[in-house]
Amino acid sequence: MQIIRDHKFITVCVILAVLLVCIVLYAVFAVTEEDIADGETGIAHKIYLSDGALMEEYSKSDLPVDPKTASKIGETSQFEISYISDNLLEIKTDKGASYVNVRR
Repeated sequence: MQIIRDHKFITVCVILAVLLVCIVLYAVFAVTEEDIADGETGIAHKIYLSDGALMEEYSKSDLPVDPKTASKIGETSQFEISYISDNLLEIKTDKGASYVNVRR
């Protein structure tokens, strides 16, 4: 029984770690809600919140986001990103707050 509980805990930790990485990518690339385009290809990696779901898509930088063609990363009822200092982000979701040191 203990092994099953530990397995579930590890699975939850891995899922939360992946979600945190996605949130950090969102914070780095979409805090201003502008698309970050590859100057050579014109393709943008877009991460955004849509109807309680964190979404990710790759498309031409001049196209608007389209949740129908995006991949769902996860769900959250709260999603806020703010800079605490030049290199420190606070990321709030319905699971709590995380702090991430980023390079700008």
